[in-house]
Amino acid sequence: MGNRMLRQTHVEKDRVTQMTYELEEMIQYLSLANLIELRYEIERDHLELFRVLPDEKQILFEGTLSEWPEQAGKEQKSENGERASALCSDLLAGKASFQYEIHTDVETFFVNCRTVSDPSGQRTVYGSVRQGGGSGLQPELSFRRASDRDPMLDMLNKKAIIAYAQDRLQHPELTTYLVMLDLDNFKMVNDTFGHMFGDEVLVTFTEIINKAIGKHGLVGRMGGDEVLIVTRDIPDKPALRVYLREIRTNLELAYKGKLNGISLTCSIGAAAYPIHAATYRETMELADKMLYLAKEKGRNRYLIYTPELHEDYVKNNQGTDFEPQVPTKQYDAVGLMQYMLTDYLTLQISSNDYAFEQVGKAFRLNEVLCVYNQGDIGYRWTSEGEKLQEKDMHFLEIFDPFFDAMNANNLFIMDGLYDVQERFPKLYEKLTARKIESAIFYRLKKNGVPDGYMVFAKRHQRQKWSDYEVMSLATIAKIFELSIGADR
Repeated sequence: MGNRMLRQTHVEKDRVTQMTYELEEMIQYLSLANLIELRYEIERDHLELFRVLPDEKQILFEGTLSEWPEQAGKEQKSENGERASALCSDLLAGKASFQYEIHTDVETFFVNCRTVSDPSGQRTVYGSVRQGGGSGLQPELSFRRASDRDPMLDMLNKKAIIAYAQDRLQHPELTTYLVMLDLDNFKMVNDTFGHMFGDEVLVTFTEIINKAIGKHGLVGRMGGDEVLIVTRDIPDKPALRVYLREIRTNLELAYKGKLNGISLTCSIGAAAYPIHAATYRETMELADKMLYLAKEKGRNRYLIYTPELHEDYVKNNQGTDFEPQVPTKQYDAVGLMQYMLTDYLTLQISSNDYAFEQVGKAFRLNEVLCVYNQGDIGYRWTSEGEKLQEKDMHFLEIFDPFFDAMNANNLFIMDGLYDVQERFPKLYEKLTARKIESAIFYRLKKNGVPDGYMVFAKRHQRQKWSDYEVMSLATIAKIFELSIGADR
C-alpha cells in the first residue's frame, strides 16, 4: 500500500512539473491579447483558454492538461517557477479561489481563478488572465462564474454588479453611465397573477434589457425587480437615450392590453461618471433619484440627470418641475378616499406631491410629512407651501423609543402636546419648534421592518381627533405605504 501511494505521489509531482514547463507556452498565448478567460473542468480534465472578440469566441487552446502543447523546458527564474508550479497545483486541486502574478522577461500576467461546484459535485475552475500593470479595469469576462450570476435571471447578482461598477468608476478617463431600472406596478401584477407569472415577467424584462444593451454594458439585479446597468462605449446622453427608449418601448409593448387593465411598464433613472459625480456612491445616488423622479412624473419613462433641470430636486429631495397628473380639484374627506383608492393607488395617475396636498386640504391639516428609509426619501406638504428641507428628513428616527408607544395599528394619536411632554421630551421640543399642537403618527414598514413614518399635524390647535379622522388618516397612510413602499 505504501509503495502504491509513493508511486502516485511521484506521478502527481511529475505531472505538476511538466505543466510548470508548459506554462511558458501558455504565456506565449496570453501575449496575443490583454485579456483571456480560462475554464478548467476538473473531473473531465478539460481545459479551455479563449478570448472573446466583438463577434466571436476565439479558442486559444482546448484539451486536457496533459495535451497542452509540448515544449522543451525553458530556464525560469526560481521565483517564477515556484509560482507557476503553485498555480498548476491549485488548478489540479480545485482550490476555492487563487490569484497569481506570473513574470517573464518582458511582461507580467495577473491570474484570478475561482472554483465552482454544481449540484452534482462536478467542479469547474473559472479564471481571467490580464496582461500588464497592476491596475486597470476588472475584466468583464471574470463575471461569468456561477457565484457572480443571479440564480434565476441572465444577469449578474448584486455583489458582482456593484464590484464591477466600483472598479470601472475608478477610471475618470472613461464615461460610464449608471442606469437604474424597475418595473411599474410589478407588485400589483404579482398579487393579481401570482409569483410564478411575476418570475416570467422578470425573465422577459431581462431579455429585453440584454438585447437592447448588448455589448455596451453589464447588467445586474439589485433586488426584486430593480436592475442596474453599467454602461461602456456609450459616450453621451443622445446615444444612451437610444438604448433606454428601446427598453422602455419594448417592455410596454410586450404586455400592453394583456393584464386586465394593469399597465406594466418600467421607470429608468441614469447619471454619468465623471460628468455628474466624482464617486460611485454619488453617481449611484443621482441615478436612484432620477429613477424616483421618473416615478413621480407618471412612470413609464427614463430620466438622465441634467444639472440645470434636476439639481433642485436632488438638493431638496422633491420634484418641482412637473404638474400633477390629475386635474386640479378640491376633495372633501369622503371624495378623497375614493380618489386615493382609484386615481392614486390603483390607476396610479396622480403624483405623490398632489396626493399629499389633497390629504392636507381635505382634513384641514397644516402639515403632512413622510420620511422613508431613515431620511433617504421624503415628502412634505404644508399649508404655507414650504419645501422639504434637510432637517425635515431627520425629524424623527424610526427606531426612536417614541415608536414603541404606538398601538397595534402602528399609530400614535396625539390630541395635545401634553400627551408627549413628560414621556418624550425630545419629541416635545421638536413639535414645539414646529408649532405643532396635535398630530397622528403612523409607522411605515417594509417586509415587517420599520422603514419610515408619516405625520399628519395641526398647528396652534389642540383637538380631540375623531374616530373617523383616525380611521381615514390611518387608511391613507397605509395607501401611501403600499404605493411608495412598493416602488422602492
